[in-house]
Amino acid sequence: MVNEPSPHQMTVAELKSLLAEVPDTTVVGFALPTFDVGGEIITHILNVTAEYRGGPMLLLRPHTEGGDQQVPSQLSFSSPQLLPIGAMVRVGESIGTIVGHPPTNEIPDEHYAVWFGETSSDDVPQCRTVPMEYCSPGVPIEYYH
Repeated sequence: MVNEPSPHQMTVAELKSLLAEVPDTTVVGFALPTFDVGGEIITHILNVTAEYRGGPMLLLRPHTEGGDQQVPSQLSFSSPQLLPIGAMVRVGESIGTIVGHPPTNEIPDEHYAVWFGETSSDDVPQCRTVPMEYCSPGVPIEYYH
């Protein structure tokens, strides 16, 4: 039996192609659709488990604490939300750009690597690790040429 995927279904071949570009230490997450909360765009990331029992489908399931396979009906805002690399954030009175996430580049859990425009004497960018809760997204940007 050959499985004919619908246009909205990803095949394992497509997934393998994408995975070939990703470092082995990259964490897998399931992103729920983004939503707006008081002017801030929020993305909730769920941990993922994978299951294959033969047949035409590999199953990826949201994983919750205690092994319960139910997707939470109400999203929690108590855990930090991962902002994308390149996002401009306000930290106190300063504005910086997120340039890294944990666990890469010796960034502690629940921190971002943020660049505030500083460089070393050798002209190498110096990035600070900042707790996620100190980083406020939604910084307005003015463009000029």
